[in-house]
Amino acid sequence: MAEFSPTEAVFAGFRFVRERPATLLIWSAFLLVVMALALVAMFDLGGDQMTALLAASQATPFDPAQITKLSQAIAPASSFALLLMVVFGSVLVTAILRVRLEPGNHPWGGLRFGGDELRVLGANAMTLLAVFLAETIVALAADFSAQAGLPPIVVVLVGFLLIVCLQVRLSLTAVVAMVEKRIALGRSWALTGKGFWSLLGAYVLLLAIVLVILFLIVILFSALMASVALAGGRGDPLAILLANDFGGLNVVVVALYAVMNMAQVWLSMVLLAASLSMNVDAYKAFAAQLPRV
Repeated sequence: MAEFSPTEAVFAGFRFVRERPATLLIWSAFLLVVMALALVAMFDLGGDQMTALLAASQATPFDPAQITKLSQAIAPASSFALLLMVVFGSVLVTAILRVRLEPGNHPWGGLRFGGDELRVLGANAMTLLAVFLAETIVALAADFSAQAGLPPIVVVLVGFLLIVCLQVRLSLTAVVAMVEKRIALGRSWALTGKGFWSLLGAYVLLLAIVLVILFLIVILFSALMASVALAGGRGDPLAILLANDFGGLNVVVVALYAVMNMAQVWLSMVLLAASLSMNVDAYKAFAAQLPRV
């Protein structure tokens, strides 16, 4: 790809996913296991506070103060779960990049653990740290503006846009770690300089397509669950489980609920694989104009 075309890159990403249904299934299963481990860790470390948070999120009326208090209480559990997601997520990202960059057969969808995974983990950790620092600065600026009597919403909106720009500029860091065998945020920053707007447009297009698909999936399954519940069941399965009212569960509703969540995991995997494929195309196009030094 001599020049980076947002539309071409997005649909090339979807073709990459479509041509590997078995590999996508392996990646989806891996992601599902990782998410399950993170959730179990949160409940194990968070205990009753985690259950209380889920119950509060289902309550009517919604109490933001209580949600904030409970979220702060389970912060250690959330941090550990995030750590699991970052570590195993980097293994998944490396596998996708390996399949995308290296033609040939890749047993287990390219999933393994070695030097490439460690470099991608380091690249992802550095990127997350940079974004976290930017978010902290925005939060402090918003708090300062509020104390000065200025509307913090302006600072928050500007900060949000700047953070999005930062994420786009650093979005090729994992590809750089995989191709150039180094962790270099500056390299991603340099590569995305002139191609920033085209890369941002590609992300917006990809996200718009996925959100439309997700909306249709949620609407479809919600309608099916509502129909079945009206015919013989009652309530949201999660709310019933939190109330320990197992007798109120409808088997069909639970099955639909599970299938809907698995479909959302699959769609998340499609989004991740397509976006990483798009990043590889962007790297190749931008690196041709800005060779490695």
